[in-house]
Amino acid sequence: MDCIIQYLENTGLNAYTSDKTPSAFPAPFVFKPIFTEMKTYFITGGAGFIGGNFILNLMKTGQAKVINFDKLTYAGNSDTLAFLKSDPDYKFIQGDICDRKKLTRIFESYEIDFVVHFAAESHVDRSIDTPDDFIQTNVVGTFELLEAAKLYVESKVLNRKKNFRFLHVSTDEVYGSLGETGLFTEETPYAPNSPYAASKASSDHLVRAYFKTFGLPVLTTNCSNNYGPYSFLKNYCL
Repeated sequence: MDCIIQYLENTGLNAYTSDKTPSAFPAPFVFKPIFTEMKTYFITGGAGFIGGNFILNLMKTGQAKVINFDKLTYAGNSDTLAFLKSDPDYKFIQGDICDRKKLTRIFESYEIDFVVHFAAESHVDRSIDTPDDFIQTNVVGTFELLEAAKLYVESKVLNRKKNFRFLHVSTDEVYGSLGETGLFTEETPYAPNSPYAASKASSDHLVRAYFKTFGLPVLTTNCSNNYGPYSFLKNYCL
């Protein structure tokens, strides 16, 4: 399982070093923070299985404070992180990324260093049945989060602006379909084939636009299918 990371011409320092691990499971990379002080992460969709595993691994480092913001839809499971409730460095807030006012209050209340944006509607079949949910969450929700992050960064002193990062977690579905052979690269043209893929492609373009237009320091990942602990089983049931 490979992961494409788009730096979008951002020449700032990457917050992580990475050690490649053999095999696709449990994860293609092991991330090791190299910070000298605690950093605060605002993570959307942290009750999903990818976000939940990310938080579990992040909290093990002892170098992170986490604000987990999740709507708790069908794919969210708060039990995954229930044992963190008593951890003073972890806070769960239930909410919708389309709620600009709530997002703004959170950014005003915490000194956030990094945004990791997992929250999304992500089931292809559901996107065919109810595409409006995907447009609302994946496109409008990403826009609202970008706006809140932009206003937050604009209000900060130079040093915090320089170190802030917005990581947008996307999908290789934006590139279309592969045959029996081949691979996607960062240069592959976008060719989404489902409402889900189109909504994620739209969010990718918004993220890029906020870098190009406003200078918001962003990164985008376009990974392939993920599986592992706490995954939503119906995604794999035929």
